[in-house]
Formats: sequence, C-alpha cells, structure tokens
Amino acid sequence: MIGEDGLRRRWVRAAATSAWFGILLACISSAVWMVGCSGGPQDEIEPLDFSSPDIPGSDLVVAEVAGEPISAGYLQTKVRIQYPEMPQSGSDLGLQVREVLKRVIVEKCFNKLAEERGWDSDPELKRVMALSRAHFLTNVAVSNAVTKRATPSEEEIRAVYDENLSGYTIEPQAWWHQILLDSQSEAQSIRERLLAGERFEDLAKECSKDRASADQGGKMPTMVYYPSTGELGKIPELGRAVQEMEKGEISEPIQTEQGWRIIRLDAFRERKLRSFEEVHDQIASRMTQRVGSELYDIVLDSLKQTYKVVTFDEVLDQFYYLQMDDEELFAAAKRKTDPEIKLELYEQILERFPESKHYPEALFMVGFVSAEEAADTLRALDAFQHFLSEYPQHEMATSAKMMIRDLQGEKTILEDVRSSGQE
Repeated sequence: MIGEDGLRRRWVRAAATSAWFGILLACISSAVWMVGCSGGPQDEIEPLDFSSPDIPGSDLVVAEVAGEPISAGYLQTKVRIQYPEMPQSGSDLGLQVREVLKRVIVEKCFNKLAEERGWDSDPELKRVMALSRAHFLTNVAVSNAVTKRATPSEEEIRAVYDENLSGYTIEPQAWWHQILLDSQSEAQSIRERLLAGERFEDLAKECSKDRASADQGGKMPTMVYYPSTGELGKIPELGRAVQEMEKGEISEPIQTEQGWRIIRLDAFRERKLRSFEEVHDQIASRMTQRVGSELYDIVLDSLKQTYKVVTFDEVLDQFYYLQMDDEELFAAAKRKTDPEIKLELYEQILERFPESKHYPEALFMVGFVSAEEAADTLRALDAFQHFLSEYPQHEMATSAKMMIRDLQGEKTILEDVRSSGQE
C-alpha cells in the first residue's frame, strides 16, 4: 500500500533532488515588469503584449486615451489578474470587459494627469512600486519553484483514493423523530393516536419527556447506523428497529435504557462510497498543500544558503530600542537579566532623554549594574561620581556615597595587586 504519506515523501524527495533552482532563476531573470527597483515609472520601458491566443479578438483596439490604444486583451488580462472572481471566458467575459473598460479609462486619464504634472516621479511612488514588484515577483517564483512542482499527477491522486477507500466512505445515516415515554402502555397509546391520524410533532410536544427534542416536535439529530453492531447512535434497540422500517413508518414501542420510545423514520441512507470524481479536488488540494509546505522549506533553506543570508539580531534590537520612549526604556531595563543590555538601555535614557524624570535613577543604575553585575569598577565609580555632582540631594545620594567608598577600596586593592605583579 502506497498511502498518502508515502506518496508525499516520494514527491518531496523527487522535488528536492530536481533542478528547481534553475527554474527559479529563469523565472526571476525572464519576468517582465513595468518598474524595476532602480528605475521609476517614467523610465523608458518596452511595450507589453497583452494579446491572448485563447481569447478571440484580444488584439482588437476598443478605446484610446491620448492616442494610446487600449486592447481587449489588456482588459481581459486586467480581469484575470485583478478581478479573478469575474467570468474568465465566454460571453460573460465580453460583458465584464465592457464594464472594466470604464475603470481603465478612469485610470488612464488620471495616469496621464500624473505624468504631465510630474507626480509619477514622486520618490514615495518609486518605493511603493519597488515593494509591489518584490511582492508579486515572490508570488511568481513560489508558484514556479514550489506550487507547480508540488501538484500531484492524476495517477498519484488515484493511488491515494484507492488506498484509502474507507476514508471516503459515508456510513449509513438515519433521519428520525421520537417521542420518549415512561411506560410501554403510554407508548402503545401514543402509537394508536398517531396511527389514527394525529400529528407526530404535536404529540411529541405534548407527551415526550425528552423536552429538548419535544420542543422541536420530536426531531432528533441525524445519527449514524453501525452495521457491524446494529446500533443507531450507539443504541442497539433503535438500530434493529430502523433496519426493519420503511420511510415514514411509525415504530412499535421500543424499550431503551432511557425509557420507551416511539420513533418515525424520515429517511435512511445506505453506506455510500464517494466517487473519485467527487473527492478528486479535495485529495489534490490536500496533497499539494502538504507537499508544497515541505518543498517550500527545502527551497527556502537552499536559497538562504546560496545567497548567504545573514541576520544582524543586535542591530534589530538596537532599532527596537530606538523606537522606545523613556518610560518604555526604563521598564525594559528593569526586566532584563543581561547586565550589558541593562546598561545599554539605561545609557539610552541618559543620551536621548536628558530631561526625563527617570534620568537620575538611570544614572544611578548605570553605576549599580556596573558594580554589582558587570564587575566594572571604573565605570561604576564614574557613574556614581557623576550622579553625586548633579544630584547631591537626591534620595539615593547616600547609597551612591556608600557604593563609592566600597568601590574605591576595591580599586586600591586592584592597584596594589597590579603593582605587586609588576614588581
């Protein structure tokens, strides 16, 4: 048995060892784009061919703006790319093209105005166009290098179907109503009233002790019939009754653990194997998605190695911190455990926000973290001395003086050690 997972692994291995990279590069190098990253909308560009051999009359010129022709093929391409929910062929496409032409004329008129006024040279427009090009070129490359290569063949789809028939089998199901009663005599009485012509729904509302279904006229959820055990909804007594009933028939009183039931069989569907045609697209989509996900990772990992991708996490952190105000920096510094990061954040407060209410405490913390966590005595002494010179009356001034006294003692010891070592 091949199985879906087995086929998936086989496709991934085949895709990973094939010449996908050459296809990807060819796709990137041969793509025709209106605007490049280094160019602008006003640059000289080669006219694009919008005719389509599959669309009769696509080369017909249906309008002009400032002497520039608008072809039916241009409109059809716009429908295909920008309005995929619209009809893509036949007479309906002809009607849609007529409507889309109105929008294109609006675009062309305002485009001409922008070109005449020089608005197409706006740097922001160039940036938008470059980002749009990158986005759509990525889609094209992924489609060619991944999606198309992950699409299974008809033989592979059929193999998955044949090996997993049980997964495409719908078990027998019953649609039914019930009236639940306390005794056989009550049930028999209700059955006689039903056979005499009273409505099942009315009697269910009036007499059934299962109030949840009674409020709906006795209607029960659709239940699966299990041929192997003869159970209907895990209740064997109902399963045996249903198998002997015709559509619309009223049952004899049925004794179950919950009480005596009268049921009406509304419909019964035998076990059904969904045809290959019914589930074809579902299988193909699921297989393409699974294989595509794995192939995407393979391709992307290879591209990162080929193009020597390097991420500068420290620079990203720096940018992140630069977006913070003094409140955010101070809060972030208190949360950090790495002393170097703490010092960086406190230093940013000192450099960027000299008027901040957190400035004094940030300056003190530079000294404290340098002394207690970074073991940088000189940096700590400098910070505490700076703190006392600017804030001699601050509530933390006493602590700063004590820290200086201790640190100067450490400094003397270090100097003695160094001098003895030199001797």
